[in-house]
Amino acid sequence: MNFSCGHIISEHNGGELKLDNLKPICVSCNSSMGTKNMDEFMLEYGL
Repeated sequence: MNFSCGHIISEHNGGELKLDNLKPICVSCNSSMGTKNMDEFMLEYGL
């Protein structure tokens, strides 16, 4: 499985490109997140 770095707080919502704002997630999930923050995305998809 390939992984990507997903933003916990999206850049669109003021999140920064720093290690404490990134988590490894699958490429498919990262592509699907759009401008959502990670917690919003996880709630929406039951993750």
